[in-house]
Amino acid sequence: MSVVAAGGILLGGCGVLPSSTAGASWSLAPGQEVTAASTELQVLVTRVGCNSGVTGTAEEPTVDVGADRVVVTFVVTPEEPGSADCQGNPEVPFTLLLPEPLGARALVDGQCLGDGEAAGTSFCADGGLRYEP
Repeated sequence: MSVVAAGGILLGGCGVLPSSTAGASWSLAPGQEVTAASTELQVLVTRVGCNSGVTGTAEEPTVDVGADRVVVTFVVTPEEPGSADCQGNPEVPFTLLLPEPLGARALVDGQCLGDGEAAGTSFCADGGLRYEP
């Protein structure tokens, strides 16, 4: 019994907690063809904040499907450290799966909207618009 309990304690202390994320922006991968029938897209994800040149792991995004647009919001793990330099972070490839065909909707980066972490940065110079039919 005590061995199982100790193992549980050890496992419970490892890994990244779900709440320890940082905002990330995304773009369509070069050469990516988007059509009304698209349900799978190749995108490039990069951490918005300073992290000494490390983007981290792109987590499964939030995808909000509306009548005229699909808003895709990425985060990365682990969270940003307390102190990091701002040399830029690399883009990491990610296969984005949409819950239904894109249709005649725009694709928008959710981190560029409202109080998103990228709003007001060069990542959002286009207002977060990543594709428009």
